[in-house]
Amino acid sequence: MAREEGPIADALRLGLSPSELRALAGELYSDRALVLSGTLERDPLPFARREVLRLALAGSDLHDGIPGEGRDEKKALLLGAAVSELGEIAQASDEALAAFSPTVEISLMGGKRGLWSEELKEGVKEFRENVKELAVLLSGIPRSRLLASVAAAIVDGLFPAVEAEKSRRGILDFEDLLLRARDLLRVSPAAREHFRARFQTFIVDEFQDTDPVQAEIVLRLAAGEAEQDPVKWEELDPAGGALFLVGDPKQSIYRFRRADVETWRQVAARFGPAARKSLTTSFRAAPGLVSYVNAVFSRVFAGSDESWDVDYAPLCPSPDKAASASPNVLHLVPPEAGEEEPEEGADLRGLALEARAVANLLRERFAGRPRGWEGIAVLVSRNDSIDVFEEALREAGIPAVLEGGASFYRRQETAAVVQALRAIDDPANGIAATAALKSFLFGLTDVELLDAVESGARLDAPDAGPIPGPVGDAFALLRRLRDARLARPLAETILDLLDSRAAFPSIRAGAVVHPVQAEANLERLVVLARALDGEGLSFREAVSRLVSRLPSVQAEPRAFEEKADAVRLITLHKSKGLEFDVVVLADLGFKLPEAAGRGRRLVYERCGGRWAIRASFAGARCGSPGFRFVDEGDGSRLRAEEKRLLYVAFTRAKETLVVSWFRTRRLKKDGEVSDSLDRSLLAPVSFAKDLGPEIAPLVESVPANLAPPRAIPPPPEAPREGDLSVAIDAAEARLARARATASRPLRRSGEKERPWVPAASAGPASHSPEDLPALERSEEIQERAVRLGTAVHEAMELLLDPARIPPASAADAVASTATVLEPASAAEAVALVSRLLSHPVVARARAARRRFVELPVLFRDDALEGSPLVEGKIDLLFEEADGWVVVDWKTDRVSTAAIRAEREALYVPQLASYARALAAVLGPGTVVKETILAFARG
Repeated sequence: MAREEGPIADALRLGLSPSELRALAGELYSDRALVLSGTLERDPLPFARREVLRLALAGSDLHDGIPGEGRDEKKALLLGAAVSELGEIAQASDEALAAFSPTVEISLMGGKRGLWSEELKEGVKEFRENVKELAVLLSGIPRSRLLASVAAAIVDGLFPAVEAEKSRRGILDFEDLLLRARDLLRVSPAAREHFRARFQTFIVDEFQDTDPVQAEIVLRLAAGEAEQDPVKWEELDPAGGALFLVGDPKQSIYRFRRADVETWRQVAARFGPAARKSLTTSFRAAPGLVSYVNAVFSRVFAGSDESWDVDYAPLCPSPDKAASASPNVLHLVPPEAGEEEPEEGADLRGLALEARAVANLLRERFAGRPRGWEGIAVLVSRNDSIDVFEEALREAGIPAVLEGGASFYRRQETAAVVQALRAIDDPANGIAATAALKSFLFGLTDVELLDAVESGARLDAPDAGPIPGPVGDAFALLRRLRDARLARPLAETILDLLDSRAAFPSIRAGAVVHPVQAEANLERLVVLARALDGEGLSFREAVSRLVSRLPSVQAEPRAFEEKADAVRLITLHKSKGLEFDVVVLADLGFKLPEAAGRGRRLVYERCGGRWAIRASFAGARCGSPGFRFVDEGDGSRLRAEEKRLLYVAFTRAKETLVVSWFRTRRLKKDGEVSDSLDRSLLAPVSFAKDLGPEIAPLVESVPANLAPPRAIPPPPEAPREGDLSVAIDAAEARLARARATASRPLRRSGEKERPWVPAASAGPASHSPEDLPALERSEEIQERAVRLGTAVHEAMELLLDPARIPPASAADAVASTATVLEPASAAEAVALVSRLLSHPVVARARAARRRFVELPVLFRDDALEGSPLVEGKIDLLFEEADGWVVVDWKTDRVSTAAIRAEREALYVPQLASYARALAAVLGPGTVVKETILAFARG
């Protein structure tokens, strides 16, 4: 077979995975307006030289800072030698530059005590690490050049192919509508004249939210014909009276869709000073709020002339609003580091504590308002945080509705309908049927299902015979819906299901926890189904598409009326343009911007400027030429936008603004506090925490109340009559039967099925907290153990996957996993992976004729009592000449022979089931000759 050629084939051979390539192509195409208008650098060498020179200059500055009497010390001489080496390599040939490996090892040992300041020592340490990183960067020059070629191949090959296919099908997306409208106005004087004749004046509101394509459309319509240039739209001047723009650059917060403040500046420059009018009166906020915003943001927006920054014009309060006697701003003050755990809630951390404090504050300060909870909003920085605050408010008895939140597809009401649709589509899907029957839609109990099964019913074959009772009634409805599914749209089947089960009345009666939100979720589900119905899909394909689309729904649907008596939970971005009596700003201290940007593949400086990409080759990250420099420009613009996002959030309140200062803080072993304030979204306004003389009179500091909400007393129990022994005996019998027939996943299931009792030891007990069974571990220890085990398995997968180029070492493998570990856990993971790599089975696997890693298993094991469903993954599977070998990595602590024997006995059934599953898949004659438990800790 002919060898595939070209940059994409080369990249795949070097370890770029197909999924990574697919994601990269999708990101480039979705941002094709930016990609096609900008520049991708192709040669990495000029940027490599700039990196070398920049580092050499930094090292030279450090060397110049060494006191004169220390210049002759060995560590100073080594630093100077390293700087000289960098200077020489910056002038070397391209080949020498790409092959650079530092030969000078900088050391801080020795020398006169106290001569070097701590700042100088830290600087040299950072310089030493940067030199090591530089060598890695330079060694990646070939991959960097290849990545640029991959991007160019995608743009030159994929883009035209997609456009041709869309044209063949007659499809346009929203981006196409914009681009084609712009292209038409670029080349067609007749089109421009047509629209100018219809519209003499164009008014654009919220112009700071306009992207360059939209801005070009506006300017081409507003400029005279003599001004037109097919390329240089930025230089078009609107005709007199043809264009009226309204906007506030301080509220430019949509850079993620290319609406950057630099576009605003570009177009605003076409208007002279006489054509501009500034409006500074705030008709929304109370005077105290206006003073606070001015005091804070006059400093936030000061001191920068960069094109991506904005100036601040102080707001003026409305003359109709009287000043309040009490402060309009509350600062919610968290406890000191190390005191975050309330005695009753030691399992809570960070964000959950903040949510509890916010709920308590709302209940203490705002319960009993004449308007109830109407007009109060809690603004958070991330969709994922909304669920945490919703739960805290629910526990406090405060009604809440969402606009935002990423849990739409996980909600019980959404999941119930999805499982019912799967059961309608496939009567053999007993798992979906069981989930639907136990949901709020049918409300059947385990006892009712057990009784039906014991009477001979099969939930995965409901048509095999009559089913008595409520289970039979439920299956009768599913059968009716199945019979009608092909003759009507999917949305009609969903509506019939909801109507037949009185879903909305049940929700209003309290069948689910958040009824208002649940109604909106089901309405959204019907809307999504109607959108699919227009594509002419079969029922099965429509259900599949609906299910696959649900996780991409980025927010809960609107679930409220403007006058709803409920607190509104909303993200900062979605709050733009809205106003509330009371605004609580929360979740600002837990968002670390630098962490949020790590997953982005495409970065850019500005629309029409340079862009760059990054991808992973066999687990090693690589950027296209100049990525670091473009990323720096991208990061500067994102940090500037974060300031504007805060401004939007701080100006949503009419009467009261609450600013939470909760954030990630840890008390270190040396007694110092690690505080993320200056790295979080609160960083631009961090100075306001200390309440200087300008801010203090405007603010009331409120200590956080972390007490659990008052428990709602349970309703009084009805008096019991008669002898309960018969009912108890029946319940115990049902429980025994249920246990005997239960399906259960076997992977790591042993400690879940029965409590673990440590084996007797002759020596003193010295168990780690991780030695405890899962149910007895603290949440923190359990979470750490799970993360550690996950990282070890992921690292072993990277190292042994035959389809990948493996990382160079155990440390590189652990660093390349998706699991985030603290330094101590990362070091432990490296040690465990190294130990597993030394296991004899690894050498055997690498020499085997076939090898598979993390192979998923879903298998009904008839060899076990009750034929349970076995679900898990075979960590390592390989074939030798005389049969297959199944291997499972284990990170359990096996400190004694007795404990090891107990663990092995616990996991043997799991491996035996995997072996039977393999034989069932591969057919008669399959030989699984060996199953191996490889313990990393003993």
